[in-house]
Amino acid sequence: MRISTNIDCLVEQILRTAKGDDYQYIHDPDHRNRPHGTFFPTKKGWSNNPKDNPKKSISKAPVNVNPRLTISTTATSWNPKFPRALTMTNVSILTADPDYSKAKDGYARPAMALAKRIVKPEKAKELLERCGNDCILLPVHAEEKSGKNKLPLALASQLAVLTGMKLSTSIVQSVRAHRTGSDALYRMMNRPKFQAKKGYSIKGKKFIICDDVATQGGTISEMKQFIESRGGQVVDSVFFGASFNRTTGVHSSQIAPTPQTLNQLVTKWGGARPLQSFLKENGLYDGNFQAMTESEAKYLSLFSPENAVKRFKQARENG
Repeated sequence: MRISTNIDCLVEQILRTAKGDDYQYIHDPDHRNRPHGTFFPTKKGWSNNPKDNPKKSISKAPVNVNPRLTISTTATSWNPKFPRALTMTNVSILTADPDYSKAKDGYARPAMALAKRIVKPEKAKELLERCGNDCILLPVHAEEKSGKNKLPLALASQLAVLTGMKLSTSIVQSVRAHRTGSDALYRMMNRPKFQAKKGYSIKGKKFIICDDVATQGGTISEMKQFIESRGGQVVDSVFFGASFNRTTGVHSSQIAPTPQTLNQLVTKWGGARPLQSFLKENGLYDGNFQAMTESEAKYLSLFSPENAVKRFKQARENG
């Protein structure tokens, strides 16, 4: 793991090289190896007082991994209690930022400048209260048509600075979907795939996935499947912003499907088996409808089974 006491060096190193490793920022103006300027757990809550910091800056506490989530050949279901995504701002403010376009196109400095403006200390504190400080921030390594999107990495880097959490760049996309600006059907049919960099161990680690904008949640879901099939655990997700779909009535910060949505979908398909077969035939979650996101399940419920089969068949034939 790489530890830095200089924020500019750390951010520059991560954003420009993105080498496979875990990183951690420790603010140490006195060069005494004292984590300083981040929040630490105390009996009375979270504190940013250096005196409240435990001796070890990196938690060595064992991670309790649910056996159901370890090495599996089938898609894992969402936990109904999986929290709504934490968002930094709304999409309109994000896209109106003067550095947004350049950051999306792969420029590191505009991405970090944007992150410093938008990511507030109170949001970082909220993330610590939700997850604790033994998790790893994991940015989505997103390839856009115009270049490498630096926003997820900038978001994770700024949160690492504010919380003291570790950050990893060791899980990357192996199949790039280029889905920005695409419709819901295209997003469901074109799934990003992920791989770990050589030698990186996922087992037993807890991850917080970071991305720029939540739309249908498919990228987060595929990343979750990859991690949990290798013994890791996804405990939360963070975005700059999340969209609202007027057609489905779903705010995309709701990642995990609600029991009500799944029940409605299964009822519409006349039972679980027809729905499972449909999903499996279309390469979605190995047929496990409980692995879909709330937005995906709501979108699919807009169509009758016959219409859904027809639409997905046409999409496959059209490539």
